[in-house]
Amino acid sequence: MNIIGQKNILNYINYILKTNNLAHNYLFYGQKHLGKETLAKKFSQAVLCSKRKGSSYCSNCLSCQYFSKHIHPDFFYLTGEGKSSLGIDQIRNLKQFFNSKPVLSKYKVALIVQGDKMTLQAFNALLKLFEEPPPYSLIIITANDLTRFPLTVLSRAQVLRFSLPDRKQILSWLEGEKRNIQDLALLLFLSSAQPGMIIQFLEDKSKINSFKESISKSLSVLKKRNLENTLSYFQGNKGVDSKFDHLIWALRIALYNKLKLGGFLPDSFKKEQIDFSLKDLYFLIQKVFQSKIYLEQNVNPNLVVGDFCLYLDKFNNL
Repeated sequence: MNIIGQKNILNYINYILKTNNLAHNYLFYGQKHLGKETLAKKFSQAVLCSKRKGSSYCSNCLSCQYFSKHIHPDFFYLTGEGKSSLGIDQIRNLKQFFNSKPVLSKYKVALIVQGDKMTLQAFNALLKLFEEPPPYSLIIITANDLTRFPLTVLSRAQVLRFSLPDRKQILSWLEGEKRNIQDLALLLFLSSAQPGMIIQFLEDKSKINSFKESISKSLSVLKKRNLENTLSYFQGNKGVDSKFDHLIWALRIALYNKLKLGGFLPDSFKKEQIDFSLKDLYFLIQKVFQSKIYLEQNVNPNLVVGDFCLYLDKFNNL
């Protein structure tokens, strides 16, 4: 399975597939872009494959063909991506899916992506399915934040933690890819060495340039820090959350330079200085993270943006 790092998890998945020693519920968790969903889909296809040998799916049987076309009758896909929450109605649809026996395969498989977006009512509904699973059921959940899961749910799932591959693993993989990389330091920095982000940047080089430009704009906002300029930065409220993400990157760069840790930065960011004290940078970082929490809690983006703009403007009077 073409996953970078995660050797222990891959060995475990291969083992349970070879021995057919499957549990009913699995939870893949860890930060973004580590291959959780990719592995979950490959795992699902292998379980559903009618001609699987060992841990490998065949890609040719009717089950594999249906899976690759996203029309497999025994596969249920539910995602929280782009949604504020996953509610009880969606879990009821999942339970209805498991009410009937498999059509093509020995199992029915459900994949819940970003399962940490489930509401408490949804978790409670899922718990009933965890407690009395049909013999043919398999549920795989991916999540970034484990703290949002009730202990009653965690205790009934096989929990697998995805960790960030070390630099040696990343460099070894990149060497094997034989890609033309113009600025390796910039690639590793902007991707935070996350394999999923690296792949996105390599497949579309315009993305890394766009990301770098967005961070540069955020640095400019912090340098000018006047109300009109900051409001203009957030104008339209589209992509407000991502703009706060870019501000975090800008503050991270400013902090590294303030602490004279430029060795951790690519050359293009080593000279980015912002006239803030360490204390000011700390409080700004806290404010940006608080703004992101407000957005997650569905606070009106206009209020969140306005509050942050006024907060940043105060530094002009210090």
